[in-house]
Amino acid sequence: MLEHPRSALDCLRVGYYEDRRRAIRFPLEMDLRYRSGVQRDSWNQGQSINISSSGILIRTEDRFRKGMKIEVAIHWPKKLDDRIPLQLIVQGRVVRVLRSGVAVEFQRFEFRTASVAARGEAPSQESA
Repeated sequence: MLEHPRSALDCLRVGYYEDRRRAIRFPLEMDLRYRSGVQRDSWNQGQSINISSSGILIRTEDRFRKGMKIEVAIHWPKKLDDRIPLQLIVQGRVVRVLRSGVAVEFQRFEFRTASVAARGEAPSQESA
């Protein structure tokens, strides 16, 4: 039987508290654009709250339903070779709806250069 831990360090040692999430969340606030549902031809603006290898929490005032498909284009802060702008393009589904945003589970993601985005595959931050 697991003894009740006496300190936070004891919690870590015995694994008393388990995070149910599959991946560690990183608190990264980045500007992004997204589109979903019937609005596939128009992009809306939002901001990331946190991101992990399996999903992203997005701050938005738009309304979503759990299970909705969503595409997200994030202006990545690090440039390729310190000179070429990148975007992280994500396809996913809404797994949780909050008052101020949505949690999206990644189904597919890839990095694209701004030149690919300029061909219409995803909006670049400069063309907003």
